[in-house]
Amino acid sequence: VEMASKNNFPWLISNVMDRATGAGLANGHVTYMVEWSGHKIGLVGLVEREWLVTLHTIEPEDVVYEDFCSCARRLGRQLREEGAELVLALTHMRVPNDELLAQEVEEVDIILG
Repeated sequence: VEMASKNNFPWLISNVMDRATGAGLANGHVTYMVEWSGHKIGLVGLVEREWLVTLHTIEPEDVVYEDFCSCARRLGRQLREEGAELVLALTHMRVPNDELLAQEVEEVDIILG
């Protein structure tokens, strides 16, 4: 949370929540909507489960992890309902999982991994 508060951009983590509070890690946004040249773009931030063990400040049992594909489907539909013309996934995953996301989730238009 301390590191996130020092940035001038929003943190975005959609599929990992703090078990105690229900909030996104580091109080990050679950989704984020931006407007670019008059077009609404919905953003989701997705991580693979294996990423959690690389975090020395978080115990895996202290968070709730949602599968990145099911999360992307659910939030992609939600962002469309909120007016998003494009849904973009910002991922912190290895290439095979980005490829799986692209193959399995039609609600996401662009993946930046």
